[in-house]
Amino acid sequence: IAARLESANRELGRRICVGEATASECNRTAFRPIGTLKLKGPEQRIRTFEPLTQLTPHLHTSDDYAEAFQATQAHAPDAAARFTKLAHKYPKEPLVQLYSQRLVSGQLGVAITP
Repeated sequence: IAARLESANRELGRRICVGEATASECNRTAFRPIGTLKLKGPEQRIRTFEPLTQLTPHLHTSDDYAEAFQATQAHAPDAAARFTKLAHKYPKEPLVQLYSQRLVSGQLGVAITP
């Protein structure tokens, strides 16, 4: 799974993503959800998370991403607007851009096939 997650990192523009089991073991690290990835190879979906570090200070202080992610997960009608607003606020944030583009094009939910 680690090699597949490493490949997904590159495609998603992330430095590190971990599965739910790993994230749950890291008690001193904050994470944000990336989504449920359909990994290459055997049919497998895994909930993934990104550790928040000093490289992502804007995400530490903002609940905007968490709220937009939850809206997307719930298929809320305002999910696209939430991520579009974030995409304008953080134009160099690949994950925000990905969700904004997916939602605007009509793709719903947090399942991602990198």
